[in-house]
Amino acid sequence: MAATAKNIVRGDVGGAGYLSIDDVTFDNSYATGGYSVSGIIPINNIQAMTQVGGTTGSGGYEAIYNTTTGKLQIFVSAAVNPTVTITGGSSTATSVPLVVSTAGTAGILGATGAIGTITIAGSTFGIQQAAGALVEVGNGTNLSSIVARMLTIGF
Repeated sequence: MAATAKNIVRGDVGGAGYLSIDDVTFDNSYATGGYSVSGIIPINNIQAMTQVGGTTGSGGYEAIYNTTTGKLQIFVSAAVNPTVTITGGSSTATSVPLVVSTAGTAGILGATGAIGTITIAGSTFGIQQAAGALVEVGNGTNLSSIVARMLTIGF
């Protein structure tokens, strides 16, 4: 399948170019590399295209026009799960341990000395998942509930 567009407005910008606002609806099987917008956006030579809105279902997705390929690619933020790394140091029998192991797991700092290094999921300490760099959605992803409002400039 392919993306479809419903033109909202098209106008002349200074006689040399055009501006178009379109609601682009995606299909149920994204193809890696994106959607061709040729023929669905009422501008023949696209110079710039950017997402300026969308439906509630489009939250978290970013439609980006690839000027090299002339295709509209869909990206999503890659989740980053933060971790906390604790490295052992010298301690004494009377010092309070930094982390107490309830299962005797190696790599935890004990009260009598350094036992090494351990990496713990950030969620253990209430650190929330963070947004990472944008990555293209996977081939075959169903995007049929996504509508992106696109602003296009060209001639």
